[in-house]
Amino acid sequence: MAQDADDPGMYAQAIIDGLDGIADDAALVASYADNAKASAGDDDDVKDAADAVASAAAETNTHATNLVNTANTVLGSSAPSTYEVQNLMLNARKLVNGFSGSKGAADVLELSQDISVQRISAGEPPAAGDATLPSLALGGLIVGAVLAIVGGLLMLRGRQARAGALA
Repeated sequence: MAQDADDPGMYAQAIIDGLDGIADDAALVASYADNAKASAGDDDDVKDAADAVASAAAETNTHATNLVNTANTVLGSSAPSTYEVQNLMLNARKLVNGFSGSKGAADVLELSQDISVQRISAGEPPAAGDATLPSLALGGLIVGAVLAIVGGLLMLRGRQARAGALA
């Protein structure tokens, strides 16, 4: 069955598809914020920024999920009205651009950028190896150089001895 361009159901389905993506992305951003917080160590700035992102993402996810449920109800009705679909579109715009004191999905992006400007350090690398290792390596290099010089001198002496025996 081909859908008419003026069919409210077509718009409701498009809203559902878009909102599912927003809800999924918000959940993913919240998990990234949790990872940043876990990696922050004692850095309270990163932890605060990660908490703000997780909160905004959870709020966006909740609103998106509720709006998807409403859109499914509208789509499931026998004849969705243009008014119902326009109301869904308005609420979807609010979800992206801002709603009830929040900036919506735009807030999640802005707060995420706050984390990105933080410097998350991994701490000092652990000391590795034995402290005597560099001195052993230096000793090995010196012994190798001495052996190379002695071997070169013995080879030179052997050539001179062979040259004297041939003469």
